[in-house]
Amino acid sequence: MIDYSCLRKRLSKSVFDEILDCAQRYQINTPLRLAHFLAQCAHESGGFKRVEENLNYSADGLLKVFKRHFNPVTAALYANAPESIASYVYASRMGNGTEASMDGWKYRGRGYIQLTGKNNYQRFDMVVPENIVENPDLIATKYPLFSAAWFWDLSRLNEIADHGSSENEVAAITKKINGGFNGLQERQVLFDKFYGLLVKEDKKMSTVTIELKDRTDGKIGIEIKVMDFDEKSNAIGLGQTIETFVQRMVESTREVEEEVADDPLLVESKPKLVMVK
Repeated sequence: MIDYSCLRKRLSKSVFDEILDCAQRYQINTPLRLAHFLAQCAHESGGFKRVEENLNYSADGLLKVFKRHFNPVTAALYANAPESIASYVYASRMGNGTEASMDGWKYRGRGYIQLTGKNNYQRFDMVVPENIVENPDLIATKYPLFSAAWFWDLSRLNEIADHGSSENEVAAITKKINGGFNGLQERQVLFDKFYGLLVKEDKKMSTVTIELKDRTDGKIGIEIKVMDFDEKSNAIGLGQTIETFVQRMVESTREVEEEVADDPLLVESKPKLVMVK
């Protein structure tokens, strides 16, 4: 179980306040998954400061970032014209219309993972009450983190994150989000920081002991130890497994208490559940 409080001082209040809801809804609920998610969001948004894509490129910038789309002559024509750049490079793909439609600009990257293209905007429109297709700026102003978590789930990035914390996983997730490997080194650095922080907090819970008292006052002890584990092990979800187990034990105890309550001879010997952390 993740202790989200360790992120409070690392993120702005607006970002922190949304994390729990997004993580629960889209199962970004292990240190590995959350560290990968936050690292990618942090890089794409310049540290959670940008909520829409910056397309104000110089001619040299266009030749570096969009080298498939420009040559020295066309780069000079489009330089420092964000609307024209977006309309051109995103034309006739991702559900966008032609360059003349300016869909590329209307549905440019927004949110902390830079949701891009009319197809993605239409899909996201189905999970929120507002009309996102007609009001695309809402992704930047109201749903920057939620849209990122939604895209993360749509792209099945938890599956990649579960494989581990190496450069291979960071690169694979970057490819899915960026379409290439731009900023890969910084994404790895950000991942290492978030993962180190989350794992440190996650390891604070080392042992959970459950004790049950039977009718003769003898104790039946069940001890579950959460050992340090490698990120590639099958124990990634162990914290959630233990939590589920305890919840079921509590429910079972309540059922027994209801049965015993009707029998005065058994009231004094009813089972008791104690959890010690």
